[in-house]
Amino acid sequence: MASANFAGAVAIFLALLTAGSALVALIAAFGGNRPVLSSIEIPPGVPPARVNRYAAWRLLLPVVLGAVWVPLSFGRPALAVIGLLLWGLSQAAVFIWIAIGVQGLAAARR
Repeated sequence: MASANFAGAVAIFLALLTAGSALVALIAAFGGNRPVLSSIEIPPGVPPARVNRYAAWRLLLPVVLGAVWVPLSFGRPALAVIGLLLWGLSQAAVFIWIAIGVQGLAAARR
């Protein structure tokens, strides 16, 4: 019984993280000319709106992963914990992917 409660709590936490990621992706898509992701350095000559649109599409990867994993993990503690770890890894991978891609946008602009 306790493991089912733990799995439910982790699944709800994963659902909240997924909703937060979806909100960030939405804000990035419609962020306009202000840089949304402050952790990504935007090279000179690349418009922040283009970087925001580029980042928004990539930020959907953890959202999709979470949206698929949350229903699977209810009642299964092992899947809930694995989903939480996969979500964190995908978030880190996406930020690295965005940072590399932004540098590519700058190179393509030259």
